[in-house]
Amino acid sequence: MPADLDSLRNNPLEIGWRLHPEFWHQGLASEAAERMAAFAFTNLDAKELLAVRHPANADSARVMDRLGMRFRATEFWCGTNVATHAISRESWLEAHSGRNES
Repeated sequence: MPADLDSLRNNPLEIGWRLHPEFWHQGLASEAAERMAAFAFTNLDAKELLAVRHPANADSARVMDRLGMRFRATEFWCGTNVATHAISRESWLEAHSGRNES
């Protein structure tokens, strides 16, 4: 565990998905992302979630859009440019209020 948990809690959590091509276009990434976000916001009380993708990966961009994430910027991470997307806890809760989460 990191020594400074407060610092860790003040940074956005990152979510992501990777599927074998045999399982693409079946809604699995969207379902997994939805459940990860629900867990992060309801169980961990996360303030924000972040996701990154290769700028040309339109399928992951659609998953992020369906999740309610918004494009943040193209940023340099780990030696490459990636598109970053984020959603705040407030935006998530507003979009999911009145929904029966399981």
